[in-house]
Amino acid sequence: MVLCTSLTFVDEETFRKANAYGRDKSTFGFVNGAFSTAQTLAVLHFGFMPWLWAQSGRLMTRYLGYGDEYEITRSCVFITLYSVIMAVSEFQAVAN
Repeated sequence: MVLCTSLTFVDEETFRKANAYGRDKSTFGFVNGAFSTAQTLAVLHFGFMPWLWAQSGRLMTRYLGYGDEYEITRSCVFITLYSVIMAVSEFQAVAN
């Protein structure tokens, strides 16, 4: 059987494969969104941001030699740490 979809003829097997792919893609999007939401809620609930801010200050003082008055430098360290941690956690979610 040949199906006509928007002026393109597709055999039944290709149509079924495309449908299965669309369903899988939709399911993956839902799971990915749920994981991202859960991750954000956990970060906010457990006070990860204030803890990471304090850690960035300690790292900045220890390794860069700057004090607390260098807020822009501390913000850069904070954003770098946060970005690396979030990238690693997303990579772990995809790898499993």
